[in-house]
Amino acid sequence: MKAGGVLGLVLLGLLGCAGASPSRALPNAFHVFHFCMAQLTPARQAALAREVGYDGLAFQGSGDRRVLEEVAAYQRDRQTPLAALLWRITYDAPEPFDAVLVDELARALSGTGTLLWLTVTSGQPPPLVRDEHEDRRAAQVIQRFADIARRHGVVVALYPHDGEYLASAEHALRLMHLAERAGAQLVKGAEGADPGS
Repeated sequence: MKAGGVLGLVLLGLLGCAGASPSRALPNAFHVFHFCMAQLTPARQAALAREVGYDGLAFQGSGDRRVLEEVAAYQRDRQTPLAALLWRITYDAPEPFDAVLVDELARALSGTGTLLWLTVTSGQPPPLVRDEHEDRRAAQVIQRFADIARRHGVVVALYPHDGEYLASAEHALRLMHLAERAGAQLVKGAEGADPGS
């Protein structure tokens, strides 16, 4: 990663965790990722986000049935929208994700405008193999996940994360194109891309 990329991440981290007074002149909403305040209840997170000027929250789901309670708690606060929920799948696991749980989650998010940010991980030991065969396997899992979300009108955005199978914006675009050819509908763009990738 270049020095500028590291500086960008540091600045992004400071801005996201320390709070900011975003300019209301900006046309896009400004959200905080909840990991900065995960020790607080969802209600207190929402209140704090409003107090410091954020338009809403994004959070990482627990990965199990507790996520339904977490989403419901965030949704009770109608003044601070839940902009996105980060979800992890392990594309090469025997069961990459719990389809019943994802269906219930998508049903709970239906009509809210909340994006499902999808991080794709692997059970492979490092170094990860990222070739056409593995990308096709990952794209098939992404397609199944996106198809479940689509039934409820929920949009899926790929979320690259350094160190994971899906680690760059370029890789996200490759997987998105493979998944779309298989029928998935994904957000155009690389949400959450590491600026140094």
